[in-house]
Amino acid sequence: MNRQCPCCGELFEKEPGYYTGAMYVSYAYYTALIVGSFLLFEVILTLDTYAVIGGLVGLIVLLTPVVFRLARLTWINFFISFDPQKQTSCP
Repeated sequence: MNRQCPCCGELFEKEPGYYTGAMYVSYAYYTALIVGSFLLFEVILTLDTYAVIGGLVGLIVLLTPVVFRLARLTWINFFISFDPQKQTSCP
């Protein structure tokens, strides 16, 4: 992640351990991903067990960078709200 927002100058590194709570958000995202994918693979597509496990592992590996950043963004948005007046140099 960037150290600072290029638009408003907000620091993303608040304090040591600030993003520890993002692990819980990440856990919730992964739980929703696994349950939703399991239902899709097992119930709707009726795949066998090994195909379901392979698909779930593949999804987790591929989406780890996305979920990591999404969880951190969600966590910081719990505490910092958007202020349109603070924008200075957004493209």
